[in-house]
Amino acid sequence: ADDEGYVNSRRVLNSIKSGLSKLSAYSNADLHRDLHAVTLKLSSYPWNFDLVPSICVPNTLGDTDYFLIPDGQGEWLQSDPRKAHARVTQINQAHAKQFVPAMRLLKFWKLKKGFGSIDSFAFETFAASVFEVMAPHQNIHLAFGCFFDKAPNHVPMPWLDPAGFSGDLGSKIPIETKARLRDRLQEAAVVANAAYKEELDGNHEASIARWRAHLGDEFPTYG
Repeated sequence: ADDEGYVNSRRVLNSIKSGLSKLSAYSNADLHRDLHAVTLKLSSYPWNFDLVPSICVPNTLGDTDYFLIPDGQGEWLQSDPRKAHARVTQINQAHAKQFVPAMRLLKFWKLKKGFGSIDSFAFETFAASVFEVMAPHQNIHLAFGCFFDKAPNHVPMPWLDPAGFSGDLGSKIPIETKARLRDRLQEAAVVANAAYKEELDGNHEASIARWRAHLGDEFPTYG
């Protein structure tokens, strides 16, 4: 508890960080940049884990109504990841299970284009709102072209929390960052459509080369 007797979420996070930092299997434990979680870095694998402490808040029937998670300032905010998961599952099924793998690549694209400051969940919510109004695509390459075509117009719209607690998740993103995001999405639309045309024409090497030039050397080469 803090000096006033309340359970301070920042103190909870720091306590988790302190305990995890003593485990030899992990190379590092640090607070996530948005202060909602503790990021745990593994010593033997390239991926990380974001650990979010939560408190179940029951309803009158004794079932979990929602959760409380750290708000980044020492207080707690309401959240319900079950609703976000249900939304992702519905969109993924509508798009022949292509939304989840597409989302992984879109988050990679976000980082490569310098938008690491945009919260991952907020960006996923934004992308989900675009996919919800897209016609279903069996081909992930065509889906990307359609996404990048439609996404720029969705940037200024509210990025609504699917659980209904946090309102517009994009409201804290600076106007300048949103303007730059819209520009980069428009650039990506040109690349995606040109790459898909190359693919339709049978020029697979040229298609992959376009994506590699856009996304960097981490993107695989042809063959």
